[in-house]
Amino acid sequence: MNVIYDQLVREHGDVVSEAREAADQAKRQAESALDWSSLKSRFRSSQGPAGIEHDPLRSA
Repeated sequence: MNVIYDQLVREHGDVVSEAREAADQAKRQAESALDWSSLKSRFRSSQGPAGIEHDPLRSA
């Protein structure tokens, strides 16, 4: 590895690695927050044929 980089890591820690880990964590949080797949499946199951809403409590 580069001597200058090694010295900087000793003095300040591995900032590049820490930034990469923080970015990965932020990406996972964003993916989780934007994952609407469970809502889509619930929405589809609440619709009847041709996308008509179906209320299971009103079934005759």
